[in-house]
Amino acid sequence: DLGLSDWLTFHGYLPKIELAKILRRASVFTLSSKWESQPVVILEALMSGLPVVAPAIGGIPEIITPVCGRLFQAGNVEEIANQLGYVLTNLSSYDAMRIHQYAVDHFSLSVVGDKLDRIYRQAVGNQLAVNNESSI
Repeated sequence: DLGLSDWLTFHGYLPKIELAKILRRASVFTLSSKWESQPVVILEALMSGLPVVAPAIGGIPEIITPVCGRLFQAGNVEEIANQLGYVLTNLSSYDAMRIHQYAVDHFSLSVVGDKLDRIYRQAVGNQLAVNNESSI
């Protein structure tokens, strides 16, 4: 009804392989949720080299930097439009390989796995130390 069919498509649920194909054809990724923690789809978009426009909620502000996208106040339609307009107007300043590398360096399975391993080893080490002290 709004004449956006040349610009916008709602795909609904897609298998991951199909989602990856669509992301590779996109220019920008936008998430308009009002509630999130750390949405995997943002990481998938970054891995695809896409700049992301997303709400400043949950863990999203810890992910999105000026290098890879823009944040907006959740639920603020005008701000979503402004930030999306900014990214589209400045699309050439968002380097797909740099965005992809940022995602790999910070959010790849090996990087996250190593971080979790260190956290768990520290927690287990601390618990072992507490147990050893209490048994003395």
